[in-house]
Amino acid sequence: MRVAFEREVPLSPAASTYARVSNADRDWVERRLPGEDGVAGVDVLDADADDRLVRIAWDSPVAPRPAGLPPTDATCLDAVGTDDGWRLALRFPDRDALADWYRRCGDRGIDVDVRRLREDGGTATPDGRLTDRQRTALATALDAGYFEVPRGVTLGELAARLGVSDTAASQRLRRGVSTLVEGHLG
Repeated sequence: MRVAFEREVPLSPAASTYARVSNADRDWVERRLPGEDGVAGVDVLDADADDRLVRIAWDSPVAPRPAGLPPTDATCLDAVGTDDGWRLALRFPDRDALADWYRRCGDRGIDVDVRRLREDGGTATPDGRLTDRQRTALATALDAGYFEVPRGVTLGELAARLGVSDTAASQRLRRGVSTLVEGHLG
């Protein structure tokens, strides 16, 4: 089973959360999920054989955290739950807040596996994933034909257009592409 919450910006305290539920039996979605802690109600909006779009109403204006996680000032950018556990993308206000939360998870016996840690190399875009530098590098590369076969420009020419070194251009492209692929394939 996989539960992937959609990115959203609530416009009222009573806003619902939307999620795609895959590989879950109908009974779990329609009977068990509404009984989970913090869930006030569940509506199935769209369904096919293996995938459902559901609207989840919460008991409080703040959605509950996955079981046992300590409270934090972090913002949840992405949340995907599977039978193996949760994969969360969290933005902390600073490294100290992350370190404190990580320690408190350990104190509760919660195993946290940090897969990637980064400091923004520019302001994050509205979707919360690509930095401005990554978006600019990818857009410039696309416009210049960098992704075409054969390439319309070399990495060096692209770097010159961006006003950065070949290494910086390459890293921005790789991180940007990685972020986009991860966002779509999970």
